[in-house]
Amino acid sequence: MGNNIIIHESRKTKLKWKDVPKFKDEYRWPVVQIQEYEDNLHFKFSGGSIYSPTIYMTIESYRQYTALEIINALDDVGFNTRHSYDAVLKFYHERNLDLGFTRKILKPLKTKTI
Repeated sequence: MGNNIIIHESRKTKLKWKDVPKFKDEYRWPVVQIQEYEDNLHFKFSGGSIYSPTIYMTIESYRQYTALEIINALDDVGFNTRHSYDAVLKFYHERNLDLGFTRKILKPLKTKTI
């Protein structure tokens, strides 16, 4: 953590997006999809006009970053919209990954066998 997140941007991908949940809102790219492939986090920003073609983004080794760090990195490149924020939080929450808002401070209780 604390490393600079590098985001790769592309106009093409080999990944399949048909069954990936869609997060929608009224923005330049109204549809955001997110999936994991080979330890990387992949985004698809689509649904815009001819002036906003589909954009794919990849964050390598995303598990070393918190959801908040990913959201901030998207903001740095101009892709932090309400629905991309929701997509990242839902993705991290479903996988019990660090959201970055709070830290677990309690250790698990150890039980003694008698």
